[in-house]
Amino acid sequence: TSGSASLWRVRDAYDYRPDPNQEYKFSLGVGRLSFNRAGTTDRPADFFSEEQSLQDSGVETLAVGFQGSRQFLNMVAVEYGLDWSRIHYGVTQSIWSPYLQVAYTPHRRWLLRTLMSSRRISDNNIIELPGGDVVNLLEPAYISQINNVIRVSQVRHSELSVARKLADDTSLELTVYRDRVDGPGTPFLLTTNTNYGQNSQAVQLRSDQDAQQGVRVAFARMLTS
Repeated sequence: TSGSASLWRVRDAYDYRPDPNQEYKFSLGVGRLSFNRAGTTDRPADFFSEEQSLQDSGVETLAVGFQGSRQFLNMVAVEYGLDWSRIHYGVTQSIWSPYLQVAYTPHRRWLLRTLMSSRRISDNNIIELPGGDVVNLLEPAYISQINNVIRVSQVRHSELSVARKLADDTSLELTVYRDRVDGPGTPFLLTTNTNYGQNSQAVQLRSDQDAQQGVRVAFARMLTS
């Protein structure tokens, strides 16, 4: 990416499926986030040819993940996992991110699901592979720079949903969710008007101010030609 901040991330995964009812995934990834690099492209291939002073600046990340899934009687599906993230930006910080999802299908047209995670799945951060596997590109740690100070926080997401399959290509889902932040909250730009003009500065919410909860209704229909 280009601009005042640039990011690259490489992550590799290994899947092991001993039988059709259970699967295990192991992943390892590294990344780099550089601030105040206007006009540059911080690609992995270019990074190692840069000056040492540029290599020493920025945020380095190392991520190790494990995820398992198991199905019981074609009615209950359990997914669980754990991510460990090591973030170095002058100091080193480690973040542990557990993951748990339980889905219950009492009828072929009904689905009940509960989820606790630090990596909320949305259409903006997933890639669906040709084989049907879904890759979540979101990392558990949220990194920002406010007033030249690098801050690391983590979102804890939980939800409870019920879905109804209306037809073979149509479904309706109702979800109740809650998000809370461990660490500094969401950054935003604050502008004040005075007799001498406007004054803008970047500020950040406290973690106790950044919790949110709500209800989400999703209607999905597959379009075929």
